[in-house]
Amino acid sequence: MAKVPEALERKQHVELTGRDVEGWLRRVGLFLLAAFVAVGLANVFGQATGETSVENDAARLTLRAPDAMRSGLFYQVMFRVDARRELKEPALVLDPGWVEGFTINSYQPDPVEWLHRNGRNVVVYPRIPAGGHLVARLQYQVNTTAVGSRTQNVVLVDSGVPILRLDHDAYVYP
Repeated sequence: MAKVPEALERKQHVELTGRDVEGWLRRVGLFLLAAFVAVGLANVFGQATGETSVENDAARLTLRAPDAMRSGLFYQVMFRVDARRELKEPALVLDPGWVEGFTINSYQPDPVEWLHRNGRNVVVYPRIPAGGHLVARLQYQVNTTAVGSRTQNVVLVDSGVPILRLDHDAYVYP
């Protein structure tokens, strides 16, 4: 065996006697890091887009949006309105959870009017004929200070009369 320098002890520095706890702590830490990465790869921390629809005899409203997202994330939300009868003045009434803690970067198509009523955003679009449809897209960014759950319900109204209500909740991870 090679001679150990004077400043070192064979049992402690070469054979690592008494370091069982440190080895296990390293292994546990590495396992926790790997588990965190695996959970992230499984998309538990957000941005997978889900689709939800509600319908009645007047229209069908479809929402494509993530249920969970991370701070700083850029993403798109799609609202699709399929009219079964003419909608003279269709509007989407968005809960405050759609804008609190988020930045809207762009939206297409341009609404006829964007109002603020009773703490909610009301996005008014042009007439949709029976059998026609509207696809509205909003591009968002999650603000870095936004954390926690958000109620993001949307109500489709026509000329001020509610037609459909779609319930949606989202969670923002830090």
